[in-house]
Amino acid sequence: MTTGQPVMWEAILENMPRGKWISIGEILGIIKKNVALQEDDFDPAASEKGDFIRWESNARSMLQYRNMTGEILGDRKENYFIPGI
Repeated sequence: MTTGQPVMWEAILENMPRGKWISIGEILGIIKKNVALQEDDFDPAASEKGDFIRWESNARSMLQYRNMTGEILGDRKENYFIPGI
């Protein structure tokens, strides 16, 4: 079973630096370091173009959703910022 997006989001909230924009690579590093990823998380992402593995694809989807809800801000270069904290 793959790691759920709420688990990844919690790791971001607990570990992402506040008050500055950070790159998608840094966010993926936070998740990789702070979440016990499962074996299935390292399978290739079926619906993604490119060389993404499942947990990275899920993380990107989660960030896009959280950006739409206003919980995190994102730019076109895949940098992110948590507002109001």
